[in-house]
Amino acid sequence: MIYLFTDFSTQDIYVGQLHSAVLQRHPDARLVDLFHHADPRDIESAARLLARLYETAGDDAVIAAVVDPGVGGGRKPLMVKVDGRWLVGPDNGLFSLIMRQAESVDCREINWRPANMSVTFHGRDLFAPVAAMLDQGEMPDSSPCQPLMPAWPEETSRIIYRDHYGNLMTGLSEKSVHVNTVLVVNGEPVRHAERFGAVDVGSVFWMINSIGLVEIAANQADASARLGASVGDEALLQA
Repeated sequence: MIYLFTDFSTQDIYVGQLHSAVLQRHPDARLVDLFHHADPRDIESAARLLARLYETAGDDAVIAAVVDPGVGGGRKPLMVKVDGRWLVGPDNGLFSLIMRQAESVDCREINWRPANMSVTFHGRDLFAPVAAMLDQGEMPDSSPCQPLMPAWPEETSRIIYRDHYGNLMTGLSEKSVHVNTVLVVNGEPVRHAERFGAVDVGSVFWMINSIGLVEIAANQADASARLGASVGDEALLQA
């Protein structure tokens, strides 16, 4: 199973090309689109989302993750075996939060190159074929390397994703909060509720969402609009 995580957007031409590149080399591949709307300029937020979605992948999964503002520059292309799963993508910190929590990590720079490779589309021309090879048990030419490991905190109160409902995911997990915690967003206090139906229609609250992150939502309303908040804003913890 090959899982795809990118900033390509499903409204553009790129995801289809990624699928095609995998299937040309591995016609029997099974593909799962984990996420294609990561912020292309916010690698830290993408890394935090990827670390959560990674946990939903199978034990022997191959995950091709491409959030790559440095494409065509000096960053290395990586394939990293982490506790039995392969990660394939750019060496820009995208995999660092996963590697921090892992029991075993084998990080390798990809030396293999296709006959033709676009300067701007390594996702299609390099990472997709490598993911296909790994899923078939083939080992592309590679060499051991030390990955970039940014000094990002384990958790952050920043909002890292806004979904189309207007719900706001933070970089906090249940370890950082309790039911009496009040979050403050743009000066507005936000209190805990377990589910949407536990508050009045239109009310804003926070909960632990389905991937284990603190999420700010509103019952049948847009929490982002209600609070005037979006990605990058802080959800401050009030003592």
